[in-house]
Amino acid sequence: MAILRVGCAAAILFAVPVAAQNQTTFGQAYEEGQAAQRRGDHAVAVAAFRRALELHPQSSARLLTYGNNFTSYYPQVYLAESLLALGKLDEAAQALDASARSKVEPLYLREKAELRLKELRTARKKPEPVPTPAQGSPTVAPAAPKEPPKNPPEKSAERLPTEKPQQPSPKPPDPTTKLPVPAPKPIVLAPTIVAPSGPSVSGLEPVEKPPAPSASAPSPTQDPLNEASRQLSRLTFMFEVTALVAVVGGLGYWIFRRRKKGRRKRGQVNERTVAMSQPISGELMARLQHLPTDLGPYTLESVLGQGSFATTYGGYRRSDHLPVAVKIPHAHMIQDADAMNRFRQETRLGALLDHPTIVCLVDPSPESGLPWMAMELVEGETLQEYMGHKGKLEIQEVLQLGAEITQALSHAHGKGVVHRDLKPANVMVSEGHAKVMDFGIARVLDTAGLTATAFFLGTPAYAAPESLKGSRVGPPADRYALGIMIFEMLVGHAPFQAEHPLAVMDMHRSSELPDLGTLRPDAPRRLVRLVERLTTKNPEERPEDPEVLTILEEMIKHPEN
Repeated sequence: MAILRVGCAAAILFAVPVAAQNQTTFGQAYEEGQAAQRRGDHAVAVAAFRRALELHPQSSARLLTYGNNFTSYYPQVYLAESLLALGKLDEAAQALDASARSKVEPLYLREKAELRLKELRTARKKPEPVPTPAQGSPTVAPAAPKEPPKNPPEKSAERLPTEKPQQPSPKPPDPTTKLPVPAPKPIVLAPTIVAPSGPSVSGLEPVEKPPAPSASAPSPTQDPLNEASRQLSRLTFMFEVTALVAVVGGLGYWIFRRRKKGRRKRGQVNERTVAMSQPISGELMARLQHLPTDLGPYTLESVLGQGSFATTYGGYRRSDHLPVAVKIPHAHMIQDADAMNRFRQETRLGALLDHPTIVCLVDPSPESGLPWMAMELVEGETLQEYMGHKGKLEIQEVLQLGAEITQALSHAHGKGVVHRDLKPANVMVSEGHAKVMDFGIARVLDTAGLTATAFFLGTPAYAAPESLKGSRVGPPADRYALGIMIFEMLVGHAPFQAEHPLAVMDMHRSSELPDLGTLRPDAPRRLVRLVERLTTKNPEERPEDPEVLTILEEMIKHPEN
């Protein structure tokens, strides 16, 4: 048992970095293949699926692509479908065999493709003519029927008297000439009178039944038998693979149940168990659809925003009417233990951070029941919305907002917290001042189990190159995002733009930043140089928080320098 656990752990540790290294390319090829398949361009789909398999050959039921997005990855079975559409049956069969060996790709998709393959092979196979028993003989019977008579003994007996006059002379037949054929209807047993290998046929007598075909002659049933044998072998292989998957899955489930039972016996119930064991109140969810409603000490009055993880409500604390923003995860996210762990971690991080440039936590999430947290309500709009209707910002405004964001990062980094998803949508602008919020995917430095992750968490448009390589992400990644945001505030758009997020991530990793001095000529040279240093590819070459803050504050006091 211990050996099996060690093997599973080693496989997971090996698969995580590999997935992180390939995620920026194989996912795009896989999506292009699916899109081409949907529009019927199967040649392009085949090339895309094969490209994805070259970069990531292992199928997966839940594979990370970018951000917090997971997708199923079944390239073999979809490759087989496109190959079938192109009529490449042998290659499709190979893809289906690889799909079966993956032990992950859905059985129902594979069975559907295999049924289609069988139908195409049956339709493509043409009926073969029945070979005449006298192959190789110079004698030709033009009107001979294709199939032997149903009752050979009776017909042979009826035609015995007519066959004797047709016996050839003792003289050996000339291979270049054809023997004469009698004018009446053709004789069925004429081929049995000719001996292809003997020099003479004078001593042959009529037989009562058609002769058996020679060992060298192909049997009419030989190909169907081979095909049946191949089908039986394929079904046997599928059965063995299915049985193996069932055994491995059952063994893994048994181990999981034993370990979970052991933890409960020892009283070691972790946060994952707590998150999964708290049912959501249907009555509460119904009340949330008809505001205002009460939640703990707060009254919720309106919906401020809604994301993929949670909904934020605006309200007040009933004891002193303090305005608050209450974040409540969606019902389906509450059943996700990993998501609840991140949510509860966000509340713990909020308790660590207390600064005027950070949205403060008023009330953390309760340890039991429905998870939620209350934050201070900031009147204003996000920096993304602010730039949406203002476009380029004035130099002095860029310096002020940049300095306040740097103050927030410096405070968080001093507490050992890295934001990891700094972007304009996570910065509130109120009366010309900035407040950083949403540390939902932040990480505490040197916390076991968190800094070793190789998955990319963040937003592609502001992602540091090291975060795309599965490397350990620290404060320099936040400073890289700050440089991208200052560029966007000066120019009006982000430096790297593309239709697909994976293409943007590749640009961050390999492309140079556009010339900011050319795009914004009135920007101070010192500010342009600061953005270039903040966005360098090497995280060790980026300036520290105190230096960045000093440069911005000096330019605020002396904008002409």
